[in-house]
Parts: sequence; structure tokens; C-alpha cells
Amino acid sequence: MIRDNLKKEISPLLGLCIQAPRTSRASLIKGSRSQANALAQQTLIAHWQSIVKILTNDLNVLKANYYAGSSWEELKHIRQAVGFLVIHPKPKKTLKEITNDLCPVLSIQQLYRTSTMYWDDKYGTHTVSSEVISSMRIMMTEDSNNAVSSSFLLDDDSSIPFSVDDISKSMTEIKVMDVDMPPLIRENSGFSFLHQRKD
Repeated sequence: MIRDNLKKEISPLLGLCIQAPRTSRASLIKGSRSQANALAQQTLIAHWQSIVKILTNDLNVLKANYYAGSSWEELKHIRQAVGFLVIHPKPKKTLKEITNDLCPVLSIQQLYRTSTMYWDDKYGTHTVSSEVISSMRIMMTEDSNNAVSSSFLLDDDSSIPFSVDDISKSMTEIKVMDVDMPPLIRENSGFSFLHQRKD
């Protein structure tokens, strides 16, 4: 429920972030280029700050209720993908090195997409070798034949990552007899049976 509500809150803001540059181009007609760019920047910053605020609030809720793991662990897919993108000798890496050492948590589909979409316009470094790309294609074909998910994205798992036993163990035991009754109940004769149970 928390995740679904978060998606509903963030989706419109992400849409605004994507549309903001288009708005800035239209505003060039009315004002100077620098003023329009400054306005577009401020608008984008405001949208991103709203997203960060929503994420922070949700993280605080999760932390308060012991859901939230460490950010280092939660971001392992992104960390490994970034690590793969920034290394220079990609053409020298074998598929085994990539899947076992560099990116063990990424699926073949994710690695294939990252490898084929990679383009270094700054330093001109190349992506993985054509042999590795071919091996990835073969593995993806085998996966699709074995009915394994071919999604390039992370799985959207809505299952609860803990059992009912875990919840019951984490709760502190409260004895009803030790709880003081509110004055309205204590003074009302209709609740006299509660006094007898406590005594």
C-alpha cells in the first residue's frame, strides 16, 4: 500500500520534470534565453525537491516501522550497473567476469540492454566485445524458452518480505490487566465487569 501510494504521488511530478524543458522553449518567445533557462531550472529544481521530500517522508515511515534496509544494500543493482558503465576495458571483459564479478545481481537482459545502449561520447571508450553480446543473446533465447522473465526492469515484487511470526515476535507483550482504564470507562457503571476482572 505504501509503495502504491508513493507511485501515485511521484508519477505526476516525474511527468512535470520531463515536460519542463519543453515549457522553457515555448517561453523563449516571451523573454530572453537566459531568463527562460533560469525559470526552467527553478521549475525543475522545485519538482525534484518535491520528489525528494516525498521519498524522505516515506523512508522515515519505513524506518519507524523497521521495513527499510540499508541504502547500500537496496541500491546494489544501480551500484553494479554504474560500476560496469565506468570501467574502461569493457571489450576485454568476458561474460563470466561480468556476470560473476562485476554485476552478479543484474540479469542477462539488463546486462544486454546496458551493453547495447552504451555510448561514450566523451572519451570514446567501447562497449563489450561482439562475442560477449552474442553470448548474451544466446542466453536470453534460452531464458525465454525456459519461461524465465525477460524484463529489462527490476521485478515489481509486491510480496511482504516478512512472515506473520516475525511480526508477532517483534511486538512487545502487553497484559491487559496492567493497563489503567480511562476515567470515562472507570466511572461508567456499565463497565463494572472490567473492574471485577482486574480485581
